[in-house]
Amino acid sequence: MHPRWSEDFRPRPDGDARIAGPARTEAGARAAFLGRQAGAGADPAELLERAAAAADPRTGLFAAVPDAEPGPAGLWACGISVLDPFGVLPDGTPGVLVPGYGGAARSARLDAVLGALAVSGTFAAVAHARRVREVWGLDLVTGRLRRVPAAEAYAAPAPGAPFRPLPGAAAGLTWGAAVETALTRHCEELVAHRLAEPGARVPRLALPGDADAPLRALRDLGEPVAHDLSALLSVPACAIRLPAAADRDGGTGTVVAVGATRTEAVATAVRRALILGAGPSVPAGSAVPCVPAVTREQEAPGPPVPAERGTPGRTGFVEALRARGRTPVAVLLDHDPRAVRLLPYLVQVVLTED
Repeated sequence: MHPRWSEDFRPRPDGDARIAGPARTEAGARAAFLGRQAGAGADPAELLERAAAAADPRTGLFAAVPDAEPGPAGLWACGISVLDPFGVLPDGTPGVLVPGYGGAARSARLDAVLGALAVSGTFAAVAHARRVREVWGLDLVTGRLRRVPAAEAYAAPAPGAPFRPLPGAAAGLTWGAAVETALTRHCEELVAHRLAEPGARVPRLALPGDADAPLRALRDLGEPVAHDLSALLSVPACAIRLPAAADRDGGTGTVVAVGATRTEAVATAVRRALILGAGPSVPAGSAVPCVPAVTREQEAPGPPVPAERGTPGRTGFVEALRARGRTPVAVLLDHDPRAVRLLPYLVQVVLTED
């Protein structure tokens, strides 16, 4: 047996892994989705403990779940190497390093574990997509079940390109949290595309003067320039640029973030700008969405808008995506029983153009 396979998770004779049976019937799919929607939230401390116990460089989902270490500008950082027993990555690729960040050691470690579970679930799902034509999905607009082409639901990495997690793949302590994370990432991609379109105009965003600790740390790296991107997709969104990082990175050192409220979007963007501002200490593959700097021609006239404004979260994301002609459909990343035993709230949200 290959050393990376556990006793209950070994290859089939045709070379594919014995993948846990995702629901093949409509009734089974309905039960799987309803069970997750009604499921209790996972305990963060217990999840971290179980993830660490399940790590093994030969047979585990992860090589290890290390302790977090002090990172850039007051953040903590943790990196988890995800193994690929399915052969989804090109030959010779040992795995994917998934970084996590937080204001404390535990939150950084939890961020890394959730990201690593989403990547691990993606590997198993892509392998499953080689064997079936369609999978069951939950339409987040109508709430009904529908069939989705497997190759569309679980898109394989492009040959020769560095691995990049799919924007709709996410893990959460609850079903709602996982789905909202996936929707947020899709919205961030669309906001970035809208910003690049000719004629896009965005106003300056006034960051709070009585800054919290992360914003004070960001200002220690240089005065940030912020723009409100909310009008591009009708969701709370912003961009923050550190001039020093932009100069170092050839003008691309501008981060984008979407949130349930503008305050939440700003907080996420500040954290990402801190990570980007750390420069070489940021691990390769760090999930920090970046765009070219907003030019003067793209700035809308008028005074900067305030950062505080509340709008709906998940419902608003679904409506915004639907208004752009995309229907979000959730499919489960439930193909590896070891990952599901750790956390059942693993999801891939696919955008279909109906």
